[in-house]
Amino acid sequence: MDKEARNIIEQSKALFMQRGFRSVTMDDIAQNLKISKKTIYKYFADKGSLVSACVIDHLTHMQSSISAGISNQENAIDEMMKISNCLTEFRKTVQPIIFFELEKYFPSSFKLIKDHRENFVKQIIIKNIERGKAEGIYRDNVDPNFMAALYMSATSFLIESGLFLSQDFTINPLDQFFEYHLRGISSIKGIELLNASKSTQ
Repeated sequence: MDKEARNIIEQSKALFMQRGFRSVTMDDIAQNLKISKKTIYKYFADKGSLVSACVIDHLTHMQSSISAGISNQENAIDEMMKISNCLTEFRKTVQPIIFFELEKYFPSSFKLIKDHRENFVKQIIIKNIERGKAEGIYRDNVDPNFMAALYMSATSFLIESGLFLSQDFTINPLDQFFEYHLRGISSIKGIELLNASKSTQ
């Protein structure tokens, strides 16, 4: 990708994350970058295409980080904890209003997020559960597809509702849910590994 186009995406993404997709205009982006709108339109036909490029960039970065993070984990529990940590870090930079705005005003970009959840995150969770069952650290009677679907529904609700940002809880709701998920699917051997892993954190 052209260096100038890459810079437009990076700076635009920062503005969108800070102020939301709807309120940031192409004029705002041009002013922030100290370039003309004509330069932006050289690479992006309209605001919608720029929003899509920013969403794709964010999701690609997330997928790369998660894939790299889980590539050499010793067991399924360590792998799941790494997945959870990566997702939590990324979600710290995203305000819940962003999902509402994307769904309402940029549906094609919102679909990219839905596809990412279904085709990347959910599949990683399924593979993790299958691995854990093979290692004997997840329960034999756990259905990978059902548990992955439940995991996705719960985390999507926590994020899009903004509950994960609530100050009413002493422990971050996402962190609590991740542990709830692991303890729910782990065998006795898995619980022992989870406790040992948490004691070293």
